[in-house]
Amino acid sequence: MVQGAALAGDVVLTWIDNSDDENGFVIERTLSANCFDGWEVIGYTGANQNSFTDIRIPGACYRVAAYNQHGLSTYSTPAKVL
Repeated sequence: MVQGAALAGDVVLTWIDNSDDENGFVIERTLSANCFDGWEVIGYTGANQNSFTDIRIPGACYRVAAYNQHGLSTYSTPAKVL
């Protein structure tokens, strides 16, 4: 689950790191009204990190997946910025 909190024009995404063998996390964003399609990669974190800061875009949706040498995990449930 990804959660977002707005801080002074930014959105801070946080999630629970349920992975024990990740190389990091990939963060994706869409401006799709239904949070369904049009996902684009906007950033990566290192291993054991569980937050990412982005500019606040009202209506934007975010999702996160862990990655390692075997590929990506299942994506998180999308979170929408209000």
